[in-house]
Amino acid sequence: MGRLARGIVLLIVRAILAVLTFGSFFIGFVTFGLGWVGAIIFGLILLILWIWQSFDAGGLAKQFNKAVEETGKNALVIQFPCSTGGCGFKYA
Repeated sequence: MGRLARGIVLLIVRAILAVLTFGSFFIGFVTFGLGWVGAIIFGLILLILWIWQSFDAGGLAKQFNKAVEETGKNALVIQFPCSTGGCGFKYA
């Protein structure tokens, strides 16, 4: 899975978890606190995902900066899939 696809999937997953967290919190008022357990669980999953994304972004930034240092090329690199006939990289 490419970085863009992974980012979109994570964005959708975080949106779903946020809705579940807030929904469970408000359902907790109707279920006499039972929904709050779900809110805590979903909230913890959101927190863990956020921390993991922070470390992952830092690692990707280091990898990106190293590649720019080594190649001396422009920082914006677009990779084209082979199905379009343009296998390889195009520097913007």
